[in-house]
Amino acid sequence: MSMEMLKEDEEPMKKKSPVTIPAASRLRGGDDQKIYYLDEQGREHCLSEMPDLLHELERLCRKRLPGDRIIDLEKPMELVVLSVGQNVVRCRWPDSAETVTVRLSGNYFFHVFPAEIVTFRPRKSWRYARNPYLSGTFMSARLDVDALGLTPLKLSEFGPWDPSEEMLGDDGDVVTDPAELSFVERRIYTAGVRQQYEMEQILPGLEPQDMDSDPIMEAMAVRDAEGTMAAAEKLMNLLRADLRCLDAYAHLGYLWYDNFPEAAQHYYAAGVRIGELSLPDDFRGLLPWAMIDNRPFLRCLHGYGLTLWRLNKLEEAQAVFVRLLWLNPMDNQGARFNLADIAEGRSWDESEV
Repeated sequence: MSMEMLKEDEEPMKKKSPVTIPAASRLRGGDDQKIYYLDEQGREHCLSEMPDLLHELERLCRKRLPGDRIIDLEKPMELVVLSVGQNVVRCRWPDSAETVTVRLSGNYFFHVFPAEIVTFRPRKSWRYARNPYLSGTFMSARLDVDALGLTPLKLSEFGPWDPSEEMLGDDGDVVTDPAELSFVERRIYTAGVRQQYEMEQILPGLEPQDMDSDPIMEAMAVRDAEGTMAAAEKLMNLLRADLRCLDAYAHLGYLWYDNFPEAAQHYYAAGVRIGELSLPDDFRGLLPWAMIDNRPFLRCLHGYGLTLWRLNKLEEAQAVFVRLLWLNPMDNQGARFNLADIAEGRSWDESEV
């Protein structure tokens, strides 16, 4: 047999294929709990014993699917709550705007609240229609607005306020004799001229060109037509869009104030804390009710004081109403009357609130 014939009968030598980063369809798990990769030649490679390759695989997977995270199901994680439904909690990661949906077997509506940072133990992680999902258990929650990375609402100056010209008495006339005022009001009067400010209002979905556009009032109208839960869902959607929508917190607190004051307190507190990001520690200005965009923050502060009072936390409630009076001495919300009731030892039930 000639050398030429031998060459014809021989199978040509094939160049050995390099091991490349595998496609997910060629990965499989083995009985030994290791991961194997089947290359084009049908040969198996144990990726679990190739740490550099695994690292590169993770990097490329993240590049191919932006936002994908490697979820360690053995460790608790922290999530920022954006909105809460009856069996669904919309969250984002603390270090990014990437969102994740947590599906629950129970109702957590009165256990976790928007703007809270929760510690969550994952049980399962998956994607549906390219959206990430988790299931598991909430372990704890805390309100820590400084850790949320929110941009503080802007404050705009609107000139000075002079109590000698603008502070009104119970009769509606300008005060001429400070002696007729309560102790707190006299202190405000003697503090003299102070600067007025208006706090920026965030209202997702507002159409400035439409005079009838008001997402908050639309949500409250849904309450009358479809019930409280339907209205709460509308308000939650506003917080999903922007956690700085203070009026959503104020109205969620209002929805639950009568029957679930503890839950209402969480909403009011979140609105107050987020609004406070805009106020320096030494802030001594006014946020007058007459400036409409101040009203969401003032509503949250007022509701927070009422829930504290209702839950019999009298000293804390008193401090809130004093602060409210300093911020808005015109007292459109009746803080001075609440202070008088508390000073006389009246409980919330005994008051006329």
